[in-house]
Amino acid sequence: MIGTILRGYGAVLGSAMRFAALIGVCIATGFLLVYPLWSLAVAKPDLYTLFFVALLATGAAVLFAIRAKKALRTSPGLFLFSLARKAVLATGVVVSILLVLRYERTLAFVSLIVTFFLYGFIAFVLSPEKRSPEGR
Repeated sequence: MIGTILRGYGAVLGSAMRFAALIGVCIATGFLLVYPLWSLAVAKPDLYTLFFVALLATGAAVLFAIRAKKALRTSPGLFLFSLARKAVLATGVVVSILLVLRYERTLAFVSLIVTFFLYGFIAFVLSPEKRSPEGR
C-alpha cells in the first residue's frame, strides 16, 4: 500500500518535473532567439529591417511558387488569369503607396480607382470562368 502511494506521488512529481523542464526549454529557446534579434534591432535597425523584409519576401515567394505550380498543373489558362489579377492588384497598390509617399494623394486615389476597374474587368469580363447572374 505504501509502495502504491509512493509510486503515485513519484508519477505526479515526474510529470511536474517534465513540465518544469519543458517550460525551461521554452524560456531558453525564446531567449536564444529573441535576444540576438533584439540586440540587432537596437544596434542596426536598418539591417534588422532588411533582414526581415527579405525573410518575408522569400516566404511569400515560396508560398506563391508552391501554389502557382499546383495551379499551373491544374489549369494553365485559369492560372494566367489569376496571375493577371494579382499583378493588377499588386501594381495598383504599389503605385498608390508610392504616390502617397510623394504627397500626390489625389493621383493615388485615382490609381486605386483605376486598379479597381481594371481588376473588375479582368475578373468579371475577361475571365474564362464566367459567373452567371443566378449564381450570385
